[in-house]
Amino acid sequence: ARLMALSLSLSLALACVVAITAAALPVAELRALQDLYASTDGPHWLISDGWESPRSASPCGWFGVECTGDHVTGLYLSGNGLAGVLPDTFGQLSQLNSLDLGFNGLRGELPSSFANLTQLMAISLRENQFSGQLPFAGITNLAFVHLDFNNFSGTLDPLADSANALEVLGLTNNSISGPLPKFLSRCPKLETLFLGGNTVTQGQFQQLPPLLSCLDMSRNGVKGGTPSFSVARGNSETQLQELLLFDNAIADTIPDQLAQMSNLVILDMHGNALSGPLPAAFATASNMEVLHLQNNEISGKIPDTFQNCTVSDVDLSHNPFRCPIPDWASFTKATCGERSQKATPHRIRTACLRKDAAVVAPQVQVEIYGESKCPDMASIEEIFLPIMQQIGDIVDLTLGFIEKASPEYPTGFWSLHGQAEVLGNAYVACTTEQYSVLDALELANCMNQDQYHIPLNAKQCTSDSGWSCFLPMFTASRVRLRATARMRVRGRVWQAARAAGGQGDRPPGQLESHGVPQR
Repeated sequence: ARLMALSLSLSLALACVVAITAAALPVAELRALQDLYASTDGPHWLISDGWESPRSASPCGWFGVECTGDHVTGLYLSGNGLAGVLPDTFGQLSQLNSLDLGFNGLRGELPSSFANLTQLMAISLRENQFSGQLPFAGITNLAFVHLDFNNFSGTLDPLADSANALEVLGLTNNSISGPLPKFLSRCPKLETLFLGGNTVTQGQFQQLPPLLSCLDMSRNGVKGGTPSFSVARGNSETQLQELLLFDNAIADTIPDQLAQMSNLVILDMHGNALSGPLPAAFATASNMEVLHLQNNEISGKIPDTFQNCTVSDVDLSHNPFRCPIPDWASFTKATCGERSQKATPHRIRTACLRKDAAVVAPQVQVEIYGESKCPDMASIEEIFLPIMQQIGDIVDLTLGFIEKASPEYPTGFWSLHGQAEVLGNAYVACTTEQYSVLDALELANCMNQDQYHIPLNAKQCTSDSGWSCFLPMFTASRVRLRATARMRVRGRVWQAARAAGGQGDRPPGQLESHGVPQR
């Protein structure tokens, strides 16, 4: 009886605590969460712990809800089966700083109350069916904006108030229009700008943001001359590693400046109206791995410097070069005479030389999937390196990467941090395939010391490891990089997360969201 009385007392006490905690959350925020559940088909969410019985526990304990003090500050429902529209009351979550609703079935315009989310720093709404203009005017702290693969329209001007905070802006495959806004040149922290697949027809920067490393303005109908890439006063050179301008309407000669960008790894300008000669300096560009200029009007002879070309992957096909094409230039796929209108699908393919290593029979299977420029992936790789060094003989570790199959891009994949990241993934995947997963972890941890410069630092890391025969990656004996075991297009991620106390596997189709912390 005394035990029953004690149990009853504890139950009543806990109920009081829950009631007090729930009551501490502002009524407006509680209402906004309840409306979200009702308007997005909550009963059919994949995980809805706590949401079904909103009076049974504090909303701060509901699945995907994160609180700081008495306010909701994070909402993480990516890939959770949400379908419908966001409620008008959504803006009552006024203290929200991180929002991840990507990979769901959400549609329609964002509610006007979004303007109340003045504390918002990171947002991911990727791969939904949102439409309408961007409702971010007045929000000044946005650093990570992932809105790729929706149908947003209008201009980028509503993001101008966050110019000093922006680090990543992703709007691939939307309906954004107008010229490239001037405020982007004034973004001191901007590293990634993905605008591929829109209608931003004027692509001139006043000057490049000082830290910009990835720029995708492909498939926009950009007209006129090649955009200029002047750098801010006091900066000796641009930090661009990746420049994608393919499938536009650029009619110009190729400026020598592009061949002189020492950090440039990937240049893809296929499918334009580029004319004139091919700059000879491209052949010996210091860090360039990919040069795709197919389907243009480039003419003249192929420069003799290409006999000693250091660029790993070159495609000059379907250009009217002077006939005949030298035998030594066959690796460029160059054509001569009239330009062919036939498009040539091109995918980067990788190969690397094999290193002798003992094959150990697997016993415990562990799978890790991420992205080479993802800070979370770097942390996990750092944890697993000493584990594999000590007990690697009893662990069968799969080290893979998450990509979206996109044949229009030069690598055949779209990645959250750009084509340079796909190359970083390929270095590690290739090392796993041809050497060992331990060697791949060592390479990854070396590159992770400076993730900003992946894959520029891969060559130095392989040299430091004594792999004198590893590079170049792209050789004559090319082997296609497969979207199978090493590059998961859509699949379950972090399979050990539930055992470690996390949320467990994310639903199929969800990709890691850099800048939007996961609970």
